[in-house]
Amino acid sequence: MQSDARLIEIETRLAFQEQALAELGDVVHRQYRELEALRTALANAQADLQAMRDTAPGTPLPEPPPPHY
Repeated sequence: MQSDARLIEIETRLAFQEQALAELGDVVHRQYRELEALRTALANAQADLQAMRDTAPGTPLPEPPPPHY
């Protein structure tokens, strides 16, 4: 009788662990998608910023190297 109760307890714990593992997997997947979206947004913002810097009025042109180079 005692072994039946122990087996039921082990099976119950296993079921809860499987559920917790599935929930954690979902969280990791959601965070991965969010991270990829943030990386894309950052890359777009950096490209936009560089384009604005390149076309901004009064942007000094790069200086040529001195003649002794």
